Amino acid sequence: MEKITLDCHIDPIESEYFDIRLVATDAVSGQELGFALLHKVPSEQLQGGISLLSSSESLGEGARWGFSEIQTGGAKKTKNISNTLEPVVGYMYTVNKEVLKLTCQLMPLDTQALSAVSLEYKMQGDKIGD
Repeated sequence: MEKITLDCHIDPIESEYFDIRLVATDAVSGQELGFALLHKVPSEQLQGGISLLSSSESLGEGARWGFSEIQTGGAKKTKNISNTLEPVVGYMYTVNKEVLKLTCQLMPLDTQALSAVSLEYKMQGDKIGD
């Protein structure tokens, strides 16, 4: 299996502008395999997240990709805790007469460390802490 290192550099080039370079190198030899460059990107466009995606064609054969040892750094990087995902990603519910049906979508979990989930609820009219 070939291991490739992706290195993204976001470098200031002049006031309010940055160059973004993505360099792919062979992880063993360090030989550069290729690069991409976006030149003179306005600083106001450098907002949001950085994402890596690994997927293949739907129901098709093909390579699968994985990522390890992901690192970030630099003065422009910030952490926004409101953009993180907790174990519960989402939920849906329906109520029909007096029947509540609830489904929950979880992040992939280590089932050895967390083998069960529980639902905490409060009946209408109960005080907080009851």
